[in-house]
Amino acid sequence: GGRLSLRSWLRAPHAEALELSAGPGRLTVTGRLYGAAVTAHAYGEIRAADHAGPACRVPVAPVPEPPHSLAEGTGFTLTLPHTDLAPEGHPRAWAVWLRPAGETGPEARLARLLGPGGVTAAPRPHRVFTLPGPRGPLRAAPVYTPTHDLTLRLTRAFPPPRRA
Repeated sequence: GGRLSLRSWLRAPHAEALELSAGPGRLTVTGRLYGAAVTAHAYGEIRAADHAGPACRVPVAPVPEPPHSLAEGTGFTLTLPHTDLAPEGHPRAWAVWLRPAGETGPEARLARLLGPGGVTAAPRPHRVFTLPGPRGPLRAAPVYTPTHDLTLRLTRAFPPPRRA
């Protein structure tokens, strides 16, 4: 006969970024958390991905599940105000994190790993948004790192004027 091998592992909580949408003064991320529950103490964090700096906390809201749902994980939304994304108006990159149990609990970087049926998926591109900034408009491009982590990359919407 043949042999059967079974491997398992305990994985840290994972926050799957499903949808990004822009509205007046905000960018909203909808996702699913696996391996932990979104509690009343939950919050999101944006951290400068390209250099050390302070993190900005943003509110997280659980998404109610329909009755008799068989979906795994917990749905959530977090809202990133434009003023938090571009406080000084400089180009930068932001990493997006979820703290589902607050400061003392686990943290999960938002990523795009799963496709339909839980199969690993190539991240699909998201729409680029224009944000107001104190030094002029910025383009916010949701991109994924080579390890599929969600990053918001801010660049100038228009090149700076040339000096004569």
